[in-house]
Amino acid sequence: GRIHGLRADTLGVILTLSNAAANARVLVLDDTGGLVTGAVAERLGGHGLVCSTYAARASSSDLVRFFNFSALQLNCVTSASLQYLQAAKIKSQTCEDTKGETRLEEESKPDESTKEEAKEENPMDKNAIEDQKDSQKCRVGGGGVAPSGRVRQTDDDELREIMKQGGFSGLIIAAPLVDASSALTTLLPLLAPSASFVVYSPWLAPLTVAMDSLCSTKQAVGMQLLEPWFRVHQVLPSRTHPMMSMHGTGGYIFAGTMVVSSSTDSPNSCIAKKIRVE
Repeated sequence: GRIHGLRADTLGVILTLSNAAANARVLVLDDTGGLVTGAVAERLGGHGLVCSTYAARASSSDLVRFFNFSALQLNCVTSASLQYLQAAKIKSQTCEDTKGETRLEEESKPDESTKEEAKEENPMDKNAIEDQKDSQKCRVGGGGVAPSGRVRQTDDDELREIMKQGGFSGLIIAAPLVDASSALTTLLPLLAPSASFVVYSPWLAPLTVAMDSLCSTKQAVGMQLLEPWFRVHQVLPSRTHPMMSMHGTGGYIFAGTMVVSSSTDSPNSCIAKKIRVE
């Protein structure tokens, strides 16, 4: 079906494992018509951000408008293409490298020059304060709400603030028709260290392949494969029994915590490899 057999209990497990709560920054690859995106927004309660991403064309988020969100809650729901997010990540890394080089140059200058510079106003500090004000405006609804309950596009100020904090704090992939391993390889670099990720699929095989891939690359810890179990019971006098007409399975969940591994090209990693071989 349109939601790929996603049951209510399975959705609850996904939200719990992804740490979707107030002030979270959750990235969602949603192919359930906006059901997962809306559920995350409901957990945020108007505080935080949920970004629905897509690769080629924008995914449908029609179900979000049926949640009857307030203006504050709907303002937390945004949409952005994968290429846009990747470009923002690269730009933030470039800015950090430039700031680091500038800081080293300033520390190497004589004391007299540093004293003179301290008297002058630093434009970087002004920009940082302005960025912080803009991000606070976005969090309280300053970014504006899209008309007719439609999901708005993520603006530059929000992305800049997210990338400043290292990336998104959680990832949910609910797109069974997309290869889970490829999706994780592409989306994990957009997460902050120690961020939680959850992948849902009606089938077990794609998740086992994804888990094996992350085990080999050592990009995650605490990985687990789950199959939620749920059964409704009829409770009546002398007629209490489990309902027989139910779905046999609620799908499968692959969850874990993303970690930052050291670069394989660094000298220390080469030395470590030699020590292990010897």
